[in-house]
Amino acid sequence: FEQEQDRAVRALVRCVTSLPEEELGGERFQAALNFAWSNFRFHRFLDVNSHKVERTIEGIHEKLVIHSDLGKAASWKRLTEKFLNLPLPSTEETKTDTHYSILSLLLCLSDSPSNTTYVEKPRVKEVEKEEEFDWGKYLMEGEEIYFGPGGDTPDLSGESEEEEDTQPLSREDSGIQVDRTPLEDQDPNKKTVPNASWKVGEPDARSWLEQHVVPQYWTGRASRFSHSLHLHSNLAAVWDHHLYTSDPLYVPEERTLVTETQVIRETLWLLSGVKKLFIFQLNDGKVTVRNDIIVTHLTHNFLRSVLEQIAAYGQVVFRLQKFIDEVMGHSPESIMHGTVSTPKKTTEAPFRTYQAFMWALYKYFISFKEELTEIEKCIINKDKTVTLSIVIDKLSPRLAQLKVLHKVFSTGVAEVPPDTRNVVRASHLLNTLYKAILEYDSVGEASEQTVSLLFSLWVETVRPYLQTVDEWIVHGNLFDPAKEFIIQRNKNVPVNHRDFWYATYTLYSVSEKTENEEKMSDNASASSGSDQAPSSRQHTMVSFLKPVLKQIIMAGKSMQLLKNLQCKDGSPQQAASR
Repeated sequence: FEQEQDRAVRALVRCVTSLPEEELGGERFQAALNFAWSNFRFHRFLDVNSHKVERTIEGIHEKLVIHSDLGKAASWKRLTEKFLNLPLPSTEETKTDTHYSILSLLLCLSDSPSNTTYVEKPRVKEVEKEEEFDWGKYLMEGEEIYFGPGGDTPDLSGESEEEEDTQPLSREDSGIQVDRTPLEDQDPNKKTVPNASWKVGEPDARSWLEQHVVPQYWTGRASRFSHSLHLHSNLAAVWDHHLYTSDPLYVPEERTLVTETQVIRETLWLLSGVKKLFIFQLNDGKVTVRNDIIVTHLTHNFLRSVLEQIAAYGQVVFRLQKFIDEVMGHSPESIMHGTVSTPKKTTEAPFRTYQAFMWALYKYFISFKEELTEIEKCIINKDKTVTLSIVIDKLSPRLAQLKVLHKVFSTGVAEVPPDTRNVVRASHLLNTLYKAILEYDSVGEASEQTVSLLFSLWVETVRPYLQTVDEWIVHGNLFDPAKEFIIQRNKNVPVNHRDFWYATYTLYSVSEKTENEEKMSDNASASSGSDQAPSSRQHTMVSFLKPVLKQIIMAGKSMQLLKNLQCKDGSPQQAASR
């Protein structure tokens, strides 16, 4: 080994220094060889420098703190210290040369760790699997198991049946109600189906099919299914019997029996926008509940009151979905998604503010339907208990949001007359959202989720307005084909006209009390910021633009003048140089 090491060191010196061993007695080569051996033997050249690694780790931590990556810095510090203090498989000691060698290798391989995007993933500790203990084998040890009558075994079934008949199990004195649910439905008219013979290892397809086929409750026939005969599971029948005995004029009605799972699934489908349902029915835009639906463990009146509350939210979903469909009927996205609606009587397409509001609602309903799908998956997989009360409690934040959305939609869109100008409709919708945000924000933390929802809707809805402003003040072009912006260009006045600065643009405003449209000169708005209206008439149009409206008008006019001067200058190259 020493000879091989000596040859390797000599080869290293020759490669690095290019000195021959025989030159001038080899003094220079020998000095280089001695230096290399000195580093190998006495200066820990091959060992990792733990102090250098510690300094590098501290330097990276300090750099992350300077860059304000506090989360990444904390993770870096915690994980490195955790690794250094953990024993390795080969040794029980901590902070060994092996630890620092691994960290040194990772530091050498890394490239700018402070510039790398990192999100710490939770590390789940592996749980040691406990050995399964066969309690059945343990408890049955030494017991004789009876496998049925055979050749050498007497038949004792008759005696056991007589004993069961003579000594019945009684719990009348214990206060516990016995569940006398029959094991099988004892129907005398039921035809006996011969048992199919299945091979060993073949799945029982018939039993699987019987468990997974849903009874056709939507046909309106009285469906029968096996359920518990316990008192708590038959509250509807007990209450019906009470009404029958207490009221001599009471006549029981024929009702359709459904399970709570079926009610839950139709509730989820209703909130998803499905119109053709059995329990809930849509008539002329109004959602109603069938009067002949019952479940075994709830009274008819209570079930109906709960379902009517759900039907009200379903009607909100249908109304908002109808608005989305109406707007998408004119938008190019509907053709891309393959949803072509019937042409409307009006040929005018919805303006961009309504399209943006529709898009915000559409994205909200996508996330809402994903949540409904997750609940339905839990019902299908039967991972945990899902009741109607649990579903309503889980969806209560969403239902509250639907109520807020319907209020905003009714005030900002539905209540506006159809012959209203686009500028009034767009401004009214934006102000409705803006006022709703201020109203719910004044409540505090109790309406934090509502404010977040309304703010996201407002950001999406106001985007066309901001794009119009951006196009005007950056490029000098007021592009508003649908005439929804509050400032309109007077095309009769050219840019080089002497009255361009005073008579080019018109500012529209509407008062909250009279709702009559009036035109104000942009000269007044530019000089006083639209504050010359009487105190009795509080203007409501785009109140969020009011503080900066004067600056927007002046910047737009100035940019249009500059663009006009640039066009009249010679070539574009000369204009760019100036």
